[in-house]
Amino acid sequence: LEERVEQGKNQINNAQNYINLAYYLGKQWIHWDAVNKKVYEASNDGRTHFVANRIQKIVRTELAKIIKNKPIMACVPASNEEDDIRASKVGDKVLEYLEYKHKLHHAVDKKVIMWGLTTEIGYVHPYWDPSKGETVTSEDGESVTLGEECFDVLSAIDVIIDPDAKEWDEVQFFIKPKSRTTKYIKDKYGKDVAPDGNVEFNDGVSRQLDSLYQKYGQTISRTKKDKVTVYECWEAPSKDHPKGRRWAVAGGELLYSVNDIGFGEED
Repeated sequence: LEERVEQGKNQINNAQNYINLAYYLGKQWIHWDAVNKKVYEASNDGRTHFVANRIQKIVRTELAKIIKNKPIMACVPASNEEDDIRASKVGDKVLEYLEYKHKLHHAVDKKVIMWGLTTEIGYVHPYWDPSKGETVTSEDGESVTLGEECFDVLSAIDVIIDPDAKEWDEVQFFIKPKSRTTKYIKDKYGKDVAPDGNVEFNDGVSRQLDSLYQKYGQTISRTKKDKVTVYECWEAPSKDHPKGRRWAVAGGELLYSVNDIGFGEED
């Protein structure tokens, strides 16, 4: 996993995406340091740097045009067989329920389109979290969490995608790094991991930019000592894992590994 992270670092440190974000936020007197992977504020030499942020207005206007009409989601039947047609109709009802429950149009669509306008692309990552949802009592008297569907909206600088893939069908792995506290990892995965000590605040537009942004000639610390980066990886089917694989690593410890994530299912 660490090798894959190294392979995809060029995506995390994409200069143009960070410059785009800086310009959108009104930080336009900047330059990019390719060696240190930092955005620097240009020296003003005693002069006032005036910013007329027309970019933000244009982006918000485009966003309003795109979300004016609600995107239509639909499940397409896998074939003309009656069973597939019935399954697609059930899928449409599920989509309607999820759209209502998670406010997909207002909460998710708006965010992912904004990422697409400010960076290369925006992603919606749906996944199942077995630790969330309603807790019920089983026949054995044990408390069981039913799990819940979740949606993460990610930008091009939030993910690591197989750098060797030229087309989407060729992507073999997808990695989602996220900074977490050591207490969170202990509570959720039951693992004791050592903090990285240099994890930057990288959640949200401003903090993602701030993690790389510096005053000219100064270093601004954006780290927190009790945090560690969790790398979750989803793999496409392969010879070793014919039904795909999902696993996570933090602080050199394997948090979990699931060798069947639904690929190859007939239904």
